[in-house]
Amino acid sequence: GLIHEDFLECRNVYNQEMPDWSESTDQLSVVICYSNGPGGSTRIYNKSPTTEDYENSENRLNYGFQEKFTENVPYVDVHLNAGDIMIFRSTLLHSVGAVREGERITQQCFVNILQSGELRYWS
Repeated sequence: GLIHEDFLECRNVYNQEMPDWSESTDQLSVVICYSNGPGGSTRIYNKSPTTEDYENSENRLNYGFQEKFTENVPYVDVHLNAGDIMIFRSTLLHSVGAVREGERITQQCFVNILQSGELRYWS
């Protein structure tokens, strides 16, 4: 899969009343695994992209980042089995490998952490 990060940037494009997300300090991804064949591991890199990383077109694809961008970045591969739950900082670069046999079925949601300590979640 493509190397990317997930981070909410709340924009009120419809002029609707929305919660204030500007006090956000971090964001987590919660993944529940129902089934996973060989492959299908999540690779999490020890790097969150900066504004400069996004502005440098040599790093990016239309969505996500090129593999060469993470060549020397430490990472961990996590393979989930049915019943496993993984929680990680979704602002870190990550990708999901191809499943070689069977299928990968997961459910995922995000948790946003505000400076007040309040948690907000969505899927």
